Amino acid sequence: MPDLIWRSEISALRMATLASSQESPELHTGMSRLKSSVQNVKGEAERSAIATALEQCGWNRKAAARLLQVSYRSLLYKIEHYHMSPPESAAGGPRRARTVASVVEMNCSRELESASKSGSVR
Repeated sequence: MPDLIWRSEISALRMATLASSQESPELHTGMSRLKSSVQNVKGEAERSAIATALEQCGWNRKAAARLLQVSYRSLLYKIEHYHMSPPESAAGGPRRARTVASVVEMNCSRELESASKSGSVR
């Protein structure tokens, strides 16, 4: 009996391989739609998980990154990518969400400031 199941699986695999090798435009379009749908669902799930984590952490992005088990920079990138911002009531009023560029700019200015204090930059 298992031998029959194995043979039917091989037969199905051969048929699928044959069908994919003779891809029709309809099949290609269907696959593109499926891929697009999967990407949309993934994006919505990711956005929802990020929003939930940020709400649970009171928009403390470092705590939310730890909760999601992603890097802080990755979370900042995703917040920017999904155009997310804290609600008016979060953290005592409106706050500008840090973008990756602003974090890099802030780090560079700190390095320049410390270098100028030590006299290594003129």
